[in-house]
Amino acid sequence: MGIFSGMNNLTDLSMHPQYATMLGYTHAELESNFAEELAAAATQFNIPQIELLDKLR
Repeated sequence: MGIFSGMNNLTDLSMHPQYATMLGYTHAELESNFAEELAAAATQFNIPQIELLDKLR
């Protein structure tokens, strides 16, 4: 397909309320799957981890 084909005209659904729960992570999934990354980010930004999670939400 070329760069100007119809397939390249996609609709962004990422902020559409109807599809809000279709993709992404739950709070529990963030905490269980990204514990080390969350701790490192909280340290890097010098904020408590709960505040980091609030900002991510």
